Amino acid sequence: MVLKRFKITLALVLALLPPALRAAEPPRSEITLALKDYLSLVEQGDAAEKERQRREASREAPVAEVVSQQVRVSLGQEDVAEVAARYEVLVQGEPKGPVVLPVTGVPREAGVDSPGAALSAGTKPGEWLLVTPAAGRYTAQISGPVPLPGGGVSRLTLAPAAAPVSITEIELPADLAWSAPGTVVVEDRVEGARRTVRLTARRGQAQTVEVRRKLDGGDAEKLLAQSLVLTLIQLRPDGPRRHDVVLYEVSRGGIGSFTVDLPQGLTVETVGTDEGEVVPTVESRRLTVQRRQQLRGVGYLVLTSTPKPGADLSLDPVVPQGTVRARYVALASSVAADVRPLPEASWTRVDLDDLPPVLRDALNGIDLAAAWRLAGDSPGLRMAV
Repeated sequence: MVLKRFKITLALVLALLPPALRAAEPPRSEITLALKDYLSLVEQGDAAEKERQRREASREAPVAEVVSQQVRVSLGQEDVAEVAARYEVLVQGEPKGPVVLPVTGVPREAGVDSPGAALSAGTKPGEWLLVTPAAGRYTAQISGPVPLPGGGVSRLTLAPAAAPVSITEIELPADLAWSAPGTVVVEDRVEGARRTVRLTARRGQAQTVEVRRKLDGGDAEKLLAQSLVLTLIQLRPDGPRRHDVVLYEVSRGGIGSFTVDLPQGLTVETVGTDEGEVVPTVESRRLTVQRRQQLRGVGYLVLTSTPKPGADLSLDPVVPQGTVRARYVALASSVAADVRPLPEASWTRVDLDDLPPVLRDALNGIDLAAAWRLAGDSPGLRMAV
């Protein structure tokens, strides 16, 4: 009877013990993870990896470039120009090196608006370097005087445009005449005794501004201009091409249009001037191009055509109005060929370095093989190929 009571009491005691004391506690180094929790962790890891990859893909590629450029040129009565340039520079990603800023002349003042950024002269003339510590947008300003050559015509060559959006503003006395071949005139206004001109240019294009004194009285109405005529023959694998170039030099007055007489058999395909490609009018083999702005200084007219196939290519030149200083023919060939202008007595071969400077500058960048000057008028001018 006593034993039976002891068994009942022991059973009750065991039944009343906490579950944690009745079961063996697992080792502390073990982690019990439910399957759904494990799968949830896997999904979280995948999501984190995808987010990392997305951030990596969307990270900005390294970029460091001039996005905007404004140049202000101020001319007075002295033979010096004050040139001030303002550059907007965008840097994305990790800077890989300095940004090159093209400058005109020798700057006297330079500064940048952001702490930590610095400007210094480059190893090449006409270049300054902007060093940036991190990504961001920076504004740099560089200015200084530029001497102008004396005489009747002053020519100022500005540094090439570094930005896709480049504005050049020229302020000069209203009694000065000006020209800027190859640029687009945005604005030209006169207020009192000062004139303000705003120009644009393509990236990489250097701008040349020419300034001259206006003449008083009747002399201001008289045009003083002359031209050089060049027939450029290009020999290419797909056939020859002909470019008739008339280079104008205006010393007094201005030219509002170009007019040339075309030789027989010349079919003009495209026409261009220092203001860009144009659409001419042709009447009775007289070609006329109206200019947007009067030419004062140096400008050009180019007529491009495809010669008829044959052993000889006609070299009869175009005939511009006004005084023609000289006529030339030049050859640029990318194929092997034995060529010479005929009749031989009408032509004098000239060294390429002896071409007139204004013509040599205009042909800079063209790989010429030879050049000849027309010594006298003769019918049947041609090139034997």
